[in-house]
Amino acid sequence: MQGTFNLPAGTTTLSVLVGGQGGAGGAGGGGGGGSFVWPGSGAASNATLLLAAGGGGGASPFSAGQDAVTSQSGEAGGSGFATAGPGGTAGAGGGGGGTDGLDGGGGGAFGRGGGGGSFNAGVNQTNLVGVGTGNGSVTIVATVAASITTTLSASTVTAGTPVTDTASISGGTPNAADAVTFSWFTNGACAAPAAATQAVSVTLSASGAGTATSGPNTPATAGAYAYQAALSGSDTGMSPCEPVTATAPAPAPMLPSSITTALSTSTPALGAVVTDTATVSGAEPLSGTVGFTLYSGATCSGTVVGAASMPVTGTTTATATWSVTPPQPGAYSILASYSGDAVNPAATAACQVFTVGSGGLSLAALRSGGLSIGVSGCGTTTPRALPGVFEFGAVSVVTALPCAGHVFLGWTGGPCAGTTTNPCAIPDATPGPITANFSP
Repeated sequence: MQGTFNLPAGTTTLSVLVGGQGGAGGAGGGGGGGSFVWPGSGAASNATLLLAAGGGGGASPFSAGQDAVTSQSGEAGGSGFATAGPGGTAGAGGGGGGTDGLDGGGGGAFGRGGGGGSFNAGVNQTNLVGVGTGNGSVTIVATVAASITTTLSASTVTAGTPVTDTASISGGTPNAADAVTFSWFTNGACAAPAAATQAVSVTLSASGAGTATSGPNTPATAGAYAYQAALSGSDTGMSPCEPVTATAPAPAPMLPSSITTALSTSTPALGAVVTDTATVSGAEPLSGTVGFTLYSGATCSGTVVGAASMPVTGTTTATATWSVTPPQPGAYSILASYSGDAVNPAATAACQVFTVGSGGLSLAALRSGGLSIGVSGCGTTTPRALPGVFEFGAVSVVTALPCAGHVFLGWTGGPCAGTTTNPCAIPDATPGPITANFSP
């Protein structure tokens, strides 16, 4: 038997079943045994047989059966004292030889290839068991398929990042036409059709090894993608499917926004309009709102007297204006803030304080020279004293200022006594003493 065939990639073991030589006999030679080749060391099956060659039929007296041939058909049986039957063929094996030794070889395993007859009764060839006789010569030329493996530049990338694939070939036969075709899929299972293909020439060494690298392919959005490489030329082979996972890019960090405010007046008369103008700046065009809140008192907290919201859009710097008429004399404060948007973060302005007078002056000097604010420890206040002549209901906003490295500890006397409220809104008519306390 003689044949040439390709082996599946990774094959390391071949099983060969060879029929024995047909023996010579006085009444007629035995048929040649069938021969079979399959990968692996286990039992063969009809699906795994790589070659099934028929044995020669029985010959004339005293002559051996003939070899199997690459046509995979048994030779016709020779003539003895009676007509010999034919040997088995690739499609259907012949029956076993007759008991009188005058008939041809038997059938093959799985109905493929000839079995061996003998001078005695012929027996059909069975899997892994060589029976019967015939010429046992076997010549095998096996070509193992080239191996191709691939390596991704990265299996997980951020969408928008290019990905390449490198194919490594071994066991190939050098040929000028050798090439690797890289296929790029927009699914993770290499399901056709490919979104893009690229053929890259590859030069194999004498040992049949070589590499080729694809050009880049870029996943446009988050999702599943895949590469697969195919070898062509004197060898063929296909790499496994290599999935690529693309993740969504992280959002760009927001740059700081800012908001500043300016009052039209800090000492309006009762019934006068006070206007607060907010200026917002962002890294990108603005698309949020500015909120204004009017509080009773000088701390931008507590009782809310009024509020409003104004949109700011279109540019990286915008202004919003809110006008309000406080209902009665006293201290008030306005807090303005920007809501933020998709690209610009929220921001809050400094608290703005103003005092509404009664609309008329008291002609009586309530205290000579005003009321000085006392200081304990290292620090000062602004202003340093409450006025001696003031409008009815007027309030002074006093801020405690500690020396460098010192701490404001709180107030003694006045409306903020026992607290660290700073600044403190103090009605001008408040009796003393009032002291700002600082660390020594």
